[in-house]
Amino acid sequence: NAAVTSSNDVLRTRGFDPCCGRLLLAGLDAAGLADTGAEGHVRLWPGGSPGATAWRLTLEQLRSDMAALGLDQATIATAIEACQDPGFTFMSQVTIAAWGHRP
Repeated sequence: NAAVTSSNDVLRTRGFDPCCGRLLLAGLDAAGLADTGAEGHVRLWPGGSPGATAWRLTLEQLRSDMAALGLDQATIATAIEACQDPGFTFMSQVTIAAWGHRP
């Protein structure tokens, strides 16, 4: 979805790193931990659910910044409307858990 990609671009300018979770395992290995592992969890949220409402509020808050990056208002409006459509399903961000122990 272009609006979600654009919102991530705006959030990057505010210090958000959408790739952070992918780097956790390598970071644990680089720290010398043993038996490292990581797993991700994703939730699916239908429009109108609390998760979709969080997306809607995020898109509304970032609307002008996304437009400044070149995303057209119609695309943004369509994404915001989809947040309220129970027939549309959103995927959450991936939540990563990582672990390891000192050898």
